[in-house]
Amino acid sequence: MRLKTLPENPGFTLIEILVVVSIIGLLASIAMVGLRNARTRALTTRVSADLVQIQKQIDVTRLRRNATVLQITGSGCSDCASRNTKVISNFANMATLQSSWRQLGFVDSPMDPWGTPYLIDENELEAGPSDCRYDSVWSAGPNGINNAGGADDVQTNITHFVCPN
Repeated sequence: MRLKTLPENPGFTLIEILVVVSIIGLLASIAMVGLRNARTRALTTRVSADLVQIQKQIDVTRLRRNATVLQITGSGCSDCASRNTKVISNFANMATLQSSWRQLGFVDSPMDPWGTPYLIDENELEAGPSDCRYDSVWSAGPNGINNAGGADDVQTNITHFVCPN
């Protein structure tokens, strides 16, 4: 019986190592895409939870002051000056936003997870007693551009205060 002898230089070839490294790189890139999507979904879920808390604070302030959001802030459209622009870079609108949020009982403009202030549009009774549009609060989303409910914006309508729901 003859024993099999080992080659003089047992090991991997350069080609084998490159194949393994490229497979690991491919799997890592697939995993990173999945993690990025999961992170975006988690931040969007956080925004939804924030919007619920903001709506509760607004409800408390409206009941305490017995007034609509428009009557409290006096603005009519706190976010209008930043429409279709990057919110954080529109400093002219920041003062109006901060003032509106303070009037609603907030210390400062609440910020979304992407570092942009939440936006508010005061619509109920804006054009008179028969105007029953909803007030709305939203985040400009990951891109920070206020598209008034655009593709990546996360928005909620605030329940009516005077108008029937």
